[in-house]
Amino acid sequence: MSGAGKIIVIASGGRQVTAGVQLYPPSAANPVTPAPVAGDLYYNTTIHELMFYDAGRGKWLANDTETIYAGRNGNTLDGNFFRGIDGLLLNAANVGIPVLKGTLVSLALSRGNAGAAVLEVLNNGTVVATLANSVAGATRSDTMNANVSGGLISFRNQVGGSTMTDVQIIAIFKKRP
Repeated sequence: MSGAGKIIVIASGGRQVTAGVQLYPPSAANPVTPAPVAGDLYYNTTIHELMFYDAGRGKWLANDTETIYAGRNGNTLDGNFFRGIDGLLLNAANVGIPVLKGTLVSLALSRGNAGAAVLEVLNNGTVVATLANSVAGATRSDTMNANVSGGLISFRNQVGGSTMTDVQIIAIFKKRP
């Protein structure tokens, strides 16, 4: 029998509640009433994305992710930027990787050498997130919660740290309206 074991309740305002998860009607804005809880869903008609409420970050995020890559084969001194597509040197002003408005939720870095350094993520020239690293190999944070206004993303080795060698960077974003 189809739907066996599922409990669906039609609540006020056209919401559906299924096994404790609220499914709000499609909207151009994030639902606020009743207050969302972890896992609640709605379809955002502005950005055309299924949204879920991430209680750990306290905000509505798109279900889908946008992943961007950067790095450098060679040395990146402190205060210098990493490279994007086809080895293009990124900067704080006008050369970056274009992204939509969203939240940085995960940042990973792999490097070929050790030494205390900090990876900076810049959005339109402003630092929005950092990831400290001191060992050769991989460092990752899946607890990032950095708002990005859209525009350009670039990556830099923070001033005062050691040179980073043979770096690969992966940043994962979720869109927001």
